[in-house]
Amino acid sequence: MSSPHVLMPRDRHDFASLTHLQSLGPSAWAPLIPPSAPDAGLLHWLQDMNWPIARPVSQLLVSLADDADARTQYGHHLVDAVKKLFASSEDWGWVHHVLVYVVCEIADEDWGRDNFRSEVWLLRKRVPEYQERDWGFEEYIGTFLGEDGV
Repeated sequence: MSSPHVLMPRDRHDFASLTHLQSLGPSAWAPLIPPSAPDAGLLHWLQDMNWPIARPVSQLLVSLADDADARTQYGHHLVDAVKKLFASSEDWGWVHHVLVYVVCEIADEDWGRDNFRSEVWLLRKRVPEYQERDWGFEEYIGTFLGEDGV
């Protein structure tokens, strides 16, 4: 994907844009998280974890959730985007990547569960059986929800 928006990564190798975004802080980049943001948003870069920029983008998103002050002001951008993705997307690889590399990586488990518990729980019902076999959602869902025996 090529991005014309000045702050968004231009391609999957554009680490300079990510470094620039980080230097600006969440007030500049948090509104760019949702897929409805310019150029399909930062969340778009997690559609393929083989893209070189994918893991650094996931770490940037997790950094928002892990900073109590930032998440109070800007966390709704992440929460709303993830909830919408989990509730409506049928791109199961993308859903899996956001679950594994963002939601399950949030250090404050209470905050993560408070914000994503319902949507993660509903993934159990939404993920088709063949996608569960391909991606192994249940392991991550159970771990995120704090269930024993997972």
